[in-house]
Amino acid sequence: MDAFEILVLILGIMLALFLLLGIVAGVYIVKVMRHVEAITQKAENAASYAESAGKTIASAMSPTLVAAAIFKQVKKTFGK
Repeated sequence: MDAFEILVLILGIMLALFLLLGIVAGVYIVKVMRHVEAITQKAENAASYAESAGKTIASAMSPTLVAAAIFKQVKKTFGK
């Protein structure tokens, strides 16, 4: 076995290892992306729920009541 055959053998083994490593990394990346997609969907649902709740509260309360509630909290906080 001369140096050329040894080099070809080493390069073939390295290529196979990197190919296997790439496949494993690709599978994990796909799994992580699915989890990220699920988390993003949950965050969008939560934001939508908060937005609809805010709209409901805003339409239920008049601006005068909101101002009075804010003034009451500020007065309670600063103790004046």
